[in-house]
Amino acid sequence: MKIIGVTGAIATGKSTVSEFFRKLGAYVIDLDKIVHLLLEKDLSIYKEVISNFGKGILDRKGRIDRRRLSKKVFVNNKELENLCRVIHPAVIRSLKNRLDEIGRKTPESIVIVDAPLLIEADLLDLVDTVIVVKASRQNQFKRGIKKLRLSRKDIEKRMNSQIPLTEKERFADFIIDNDSTRSNTEVQVKRIFDIVNRRGL
Repeated sequence: MKIIGVTGAIATGKSTVSEFFRKLGAYVIDLDKIVHLLLEKDLSIYKEVISNFGKGILDRKGRIDRRRLSKKVFVNNKELENLCRVIHPAVIRSLKNRLDEIGRKTPESIVIVDAPLLIEADLLDLVDTVIVVKASRQNQFKRGIKKLRLSRKDIEKRMNSQIPLTEKERFADFIIDNDSTRSNTEVQVKRIFDIVNRRGL
């Protein structure tokens, strides 16, 4: 099994890249989705998050509102670190369980771990290969406003809470430039997919 970590900054196109890999036959594990599931289903995490960030993050039905939580944790890095401390162990357990499951069923498979905080959360040891997806700040703002429905100010806060893209690129085995067309990005994904298959990275 070959495990590829896909990371980048906000609105650089990580999900698009992961979806192209899925079309080529790779498994995709989205860590954001794991986090969302834990916030909804894991009672101990639910209680600890509320204890740390207050009831103001809850919606009318008592569920954790991820947008409200995001506004709190992206104010400063300490808040983000606090959230990571609470959920990190459970995320790692869920990720390892999923990788074990895939490894047992299809040991020759390629698995994509879509993880915005792959580097910040110290997950590099869990992957064999690192892909950083990059895009210009202009495109990040454009996509973040259109697709994520975030304000420019909120996007800037998230950018500032993460390691700069140029720094992330130092950890990359491959860099995908997502400033052009979708078809151009897909070509880059296909090239990397073929290289990983051929070399057994």
